[in-house]
Amino acid sequence: MGVVRGKVQLESIGITKPPKVRRTATGALSLEISGQDNGMKADALAAKMSEALSGKEGVRVGRPLMTADLRIHGFEESVTEEEIKEALAKASNLFSLTFTVGPIRKQADGLCTTLVKCPLAVANALAREGGGVVMLEKWPLQCYKCLELGHTRSTCHSDVDRTGAYYRCGNTGHPARECLAPVSCAVCQSKGMPHNHRVGGPICKGSKKRKGGGKTAEKQGPVTKPTSQAPTAGEGAESKTKPKSTKPKVVDNLTVKGFQVTQGGSFRRG
Repeated sequence: MGVVRGKVQLESIGITKPPKVRRTATGALSLEISGQDNGMKADALAAKMSEALSGKEGVRVGRPLMTADLRIHGFEESVTEEEIKEALAKASNLFSLTFTVGPIRKQADGLCTTLVKCPLAVANALAREGGGVVMLEKWPLQCYKCLELGHTRSTCHSDVDRTGAYYRCGNTGHPARECLAPVSCAVCQSKGMPHNHRVGGPICKGSKKRKGGGKTAEKQGPVTKPTSQAPTAGEGAESKTKPKSTKPKVVDNLTVKGFQVTQGGSFRRG
C-alpha cells in the first residue's frame, strides 16, 4: 500500500475523506469509500490502484459489488446463456458482462431454468417484475476446508479437511453437475446425525454457524437449555427497548488480497 500512497492522490479523483480500512474475512484489505458519488469514485480509485500496482506479482485489485442470486425459469431449451445475458442487460441498462449465468437445466415440465448472479439493486428490480425471475436467499459464509458455516478457510481451526468434497453428496471424483449419488451431508454424517440433505442446507443441524470452526467440532456434548429464573426483589419490570436495526449499510469498496489489489427489467421468455 506504500506504493499506492506514493502514486495515487485521492483529491485528484474527488475523494476528500480518507477511506475506511478494514480486514475482510478472507484476509483481504478493504477500502470503503463513502459520500456522494462513492461508486464512481471507487471505480476511479480502483483504476488508479491497478495502474500503480501493474506488474506486481500476486497483487489483485478488486472492485466488488453487493450481488444476489436469481433463478430464472420457464423458458424453452433453444434459449442460450448469451441470450439470457443480453436480455437482462437490455432490461437493466447494463453491460452483459455484469451478469454471470450458470448452466441451463431442464425442469420436470420440460422447460428450462438457470441461476444468475448480478448486482443486488438489479436483482431486486428484476425480481419485482416477476415473469419467471425469483430472488434466492443469500447463502451463509462457508469454509471450503471443513464445510462448516460462519468462517472461511483462512481462519479455520478445524482438524478436519474436506477440501474437494461436494456439498451435495460429500464425495469427490466427478463433476458436481453430473452427480447422481444420493444426497448426503458429510458434516452431519461424521457426527452420527441424519445426513440425507445438502451440507449447510436449511435442515442441516451439524453445520452450525461457528466462528473459526474448532478442533472439537466433530464431537459435541449435549446442549442444555438455560432455566428461567424469577426476578428477585428489587428488580423492576423488564424494560422495553427498541431492537437495533439489522439493515446492512451499503458501501462501495475495494479489496486488496495478498497485498495485490484487483479491480474489481424484466426477463421475457424466449
